[in-house]
Amino acid sequence: MNNHIDRISTGIPGLDTRLDGGYPQGESFLVTGTQGTGKTIFGLHFLEKACSNNKRCVLIATEEMPYNLVKQANMFGFDLMGHIESGLLQINRVYEQRTNYVRNKTGKMYDPTKREIGLMDLLDYIPASTDVAIIDNIGVFTLEMTPRELRDKLDTMIQILAERNCTALFIMDDATHEITHNIADYSVCGSINLMMKDNPENLQIERFIKIIKMRRTCIPMKLMKFNITPKGINLENPLQPLYCPNVYNL
Repeated sequence: MNNHIDRISTGIPGLDTRLDGGYPQGESFLVTGTQGTGKTIFGLHFLEKACSNNKRCVLIATEEMPYNLVKQANMFGFDLMGHIESGLLQINRVYEQRTNYVRNKTGKMYDPTKREIGLMDLLDYIPASTDVAIIDNIGVFTLEMTPRELRDKLDTMIQILAERNCTALFIMDDATHEITHNIADYSVCGSINLMMKDNPENLQIERFIKIIKMRRTCIPMKLMKFNITPKGINLENPLQPLYCPNVYNL
């Protein structure tokens, strides 16, 4: 049996080592965490690496202005503007459209013919030729959904993206993830949670990566401690690749 699986780098070397080389290509993945855990930076690593490997990428920004993301990426040495100018990266300004809708609805210029952007509408912002798509944050579109509605819509999005062989990263805040009963975990190929914990010994707050699931991949059962450095996310003491017999039968 051929066990080979095409993979795409997470952009974080130590994490790639623990995931047999990265995410299974053409699948969708979920990253969750509370504020300050590094979710957006985690996504920027993936984006930078994919663009550097000549992948056609789309970033849908639902909570920040594009120029803020470009400036944040520059802090870690990621040249998003260069990728935009080369045509490899497209950042869609969904944040502005969301806020403009609310301003129009509550102000004197309200246009009843315009409707609010929904979760499924995000597919319109991802061209069929896209290799990598990141949506940061899908939580803003799910607050009024029932878990069943979210599951159905997310399953549909993932199926459509898989048919295009697009590798997608959905970012969601922990608060919304809990409100929707963690239902998104069941739809995606892989789920990663970023967390912070207090260390009573040194009185410091420490960050950890928890891989909840990753289909067709042998995953570590221990939390992986990481730091956010001037070069981005750095895993402490990255371990050697795991050996899991018959993992590809999972």
